[in-house]
Amino acid sequence: MNEFLMFTLRYTPFWSIPIIIIGGRFAYYYWLRGYTLPPLFFALCSCISSFFLFIWIMAGGPDKVVHYFLDIVRNF
Repeated sequence: MNEFLMFTLRYTPFWSIPIIIIGGRFAYYYWLRGYTLPPLFFALCSCISSFFLFIWIMAGGPDKVVHYFLDIVRNF
């Protein structure tokens, strides 16, 4: 489980950018059709992915994000 989490953190841009784009489009399409719950779900997915991408950028890239995350977990 630990290796999977580190792999996911290291390669964040490869999964977060497509989720941001796809989630944003679906949220917009469902919002235009007048639905209330699906746009919120897709917008939330896009926001979570944006948050992880922001953390990845602020940490300094693939190698530093793993150490940054481990420091946060150890200090918590």
